[in-house]
Amino acid sequence: RQIVNMALERVGAYFAEVGAREYLVVNLPQGPERAAARFPELTFRSTDDPEAVRAVAEEAIRLHPNEAGAQARLADALTRLGQLEQAERHYRRVLEIEPRHAAALNGLALILAGSRRFGEAASHLERATLLRPDEAAYHANLGTVLLEMQEPERARRMSDKARAYSFRAMCESYDPACDWRDISYDDYAATLDGLSAKHADVVYAYAFSSLVWIRLHSDDFNAVARLPHAEALLERYLEIGDGADDANVHVYLGILATLLPPAYGGEPEKGRAAFERAIELSGGRDLSAKVEFARGYARLLYERELHDQLLNDVLEADPNEPGYTLTNVLAQESATELLASADDYF
Repeated sequence: RQIVNMALERVGAYFAEVGAREYLVVNLPQGPERAAARFPELTFRSTDDPEAVRAVAEEAIRLHPNEAGAQARLADALTRLGQLEQAERHYRRVLEIEPRHAAALNGLALILAGSRRFGEAASHLERATLLRPDEAAYHANLGTVLLEMQEPERARRMSDKARAYSFRAMCESYDPACDWRDISYDDYAATLDGLSAKHADVVYAYAFSSLVWIRLHSDDFNAVARLPHAEALLERYLEIGDGADDANVHVYLGILATLLPPAYGGEPEKGRAAFERAIELSGGRDLSAKVEFARGYARLLYERELHDQLLNDVLEADPNEPGYTLTNVLAQESATELLASADDYF
């Protein structure tokens, strides 16, 4: 208790709580419930609860306003809560304190992209990739922004880098992955059984970067040939992950299944099932699933009525959903563009 109180006095509630929680959980075999009972002055909040993270981070900032880590945690929580203007202010505050904070550059860039400030978003993401060249997500995000800026060649190069870095991380985490690019599909599929929950994060990162890479290189036969590999890896992730990202994974599976028309190996009905499952899992809160459903399935099969229904549903929805607001804002932008081009497409 004395150690906890000293920590509270010296480094603030945020860091004391995190450090104390970790110490107590390790040293008390009964876990956090027992720790909370013995130390009632500590609130053992779940880091999955953005409101709880926000409260702790605000207390840390009250005690230490120039602590970049607390500012970044608050910005992350505000983003998840859909309070994007406040989140942007705190990301900018992080960068005033610590200009080389790559995660804040990435977080700020995503908010800027959501409000179509693509030039500034790309600038921040370029800095983030220079600071953390091994962070595949930053390269993938930059590629997506560049594509929105009508710079497809640069977007493809960024997706190449994202895939390369995530593959290196995959190889370092799981030895059989090092051979994935040089073995047959059957041999590749056989190695997936060895993946377990401890590999879930790196599997997700590599599968996501592979999806972006395939999508941006869909006119390249070598990229299209990797479709089954990405699909199998995502399906394996569903088996080893904790379920938190399952809705996203079903969206990705839907995208992969609808990248090609049926005559060239596409599986639109499989894609439809994946999109519908994603919508079910998020309770309809993730509007991007409906946008990808319209873009991937309805356009592929020229189903205008379904296409317009899905996109109008997106535009009529309130985008402010905890954990989804930023992607929902982007989804509504995409829905507007797809509807505007529908007469020409259909």
